[in-house]
Amino acid sequence: MPIVEAKCTNCGAALRVNSAADAAVCPYCQTPFIVEKAIHNYHVTNNITAGTVNVIGGGVADFEIRAGTLVNYNGANVDVVIPENVVAIGDKAFKDCVGLQSVMIPAGVTSVGQQAFEGCANLKKVVISSSQTQFGPYAFTKCGLEEFTIPAGWTAIPDGLFCRCAKLKKVTIPSDVNAIGSAAFDACVSLKTIVIPVGVKEILYYTFRECRSLTSVVLPEGLKRIEQSAFEGCESLATVSLPGTLSFMEFNSFKNSGLTSVTIPGSVKKIGSRAFAECSRLQQVVISEGVEEIGIEAFNRCANLSDVSFPKSIKIIMRSAFAACPKLERVKLPEKVQVDDLVFYGSGKDGKVQVKRGGGCYVATAVYGSYDCPQVWTLRRFRDQRLALTWYGRLFIALYYAVSPTVVKYCGHTAWFNRFWRAKLDRFVRRLQQNGFEDTPYSD
Repeated sequence: MPIVEAKCTNCGAALRVNSAADAAVCPYCQTPFIVEKAIHNYHVTNNITAGTVNVIGGGVADFEIRAGTLVNYNGANVDVVIPENVVAIGDKAFKDCVGLQSVMIPAGVTSVGQQAFEGCANLKKVVISSSQTQFGPYAFTKCGLEEFTIPAGWTAIPDGLFCRCAKLKKVTIPSDVNAIGSAAFDACVSLKTIVIPVGVKEILYYTFRECRSLTSVVLPEGLKRIEQSAFEGCESLATVSLPGTLSFMEFNSFKNSGLTSVTIPGSVKKIGSRAFAECSRLQQVVISEGVEEIGIEAFNRCANLSDVSFPKSIKIIMRSAFAACPKLERVKLPEKVQVDDLVFYGSGKDGKVQVKRGGGCYVATAVYGSYDCPQVWTLRRFRDQRLALTWYGRLFIALYYAVSPTVVKYCGHTAWFNRFWRAKLDRFVRRLQQNGFEDTPYSD
């Protein structure tokens, strides 16, 4: 009973068979075959890598199939029908087949490997016969698809599935989908609208990054996380409604987007670093009660931002959170909020922002440009550690706070007001510092 090399007559798998037997069953595709024909098949195709078979006739090796898996397409057809005996499409099987325009995937195919159709720049139509077919990450990246309907029954969109599909304009996502992979629509520059099903709880990193034509996005109630750069570079996205279930916004989440206004729900405890940085069209920001922290450079370089409302719940505003916002001239902060260095650096008219908060030093803030700067820290210490200890000092404080807000409102932005008070305050601050009142950070 000599054991010899053979090839399955159905799927082309490489076999070792008993040459004395009449028939056998392929262990890969379970197809019975005549041993003599399988041995003959091996000899006929022995000029091809072991384990492969030609499916297309005419001597052209269009499909390379190994144990039921289509591992490579070598043909030139623009419209391709996957053979019925294929059960899987391997990784990169059609990679860079730039002439391919349509493909029909039969119901027998259970899986499509990662990057299977990557770089098929003219692939416009994909027919998926079974919703049970599973797709690997980046299966259609850099394809020419213009529209795509996710099959009903899918529960997840794989990572990078449509990444860099520059012609993709419309995608229909069924209600069964509860997860969208990272970078799934990254750099789909023609995508205009997207409706995210209610079952989706997270939008992962880079999901819609650089979707420059995206004008409308529906975020469902129940969404809890928006991660790194999820909507970064969506320059046509003018409005977005953040749901009240949202609790986490990662850095760069809406950086350089086209938002004109935004309301941060109180369910978000921290606005991530650079979350809205470089949003050049952003004019108004409403931060709801419940938000506690604004991250580093969260609204940095928002050239048209002029109106920000802060809740009493805010505990800390990190470095450069509102830096380089030239139209942000006045803000009112909660009394006990901690403000890091350079929060408003380079903002407001002539690089100064009038900052008001409970018990604020209005004139000094207008002159020095910030409630949190060394000179104002010194003056606040003098107010709390000297004036507030006597009845006449407290009377002065009360009169000051009754009059100075109005004075600053009408005169604080003028050059003569700043020149007049700057010299006087500089001398007074130096005298206070000589008498032991420090210029280090101070909280009221």
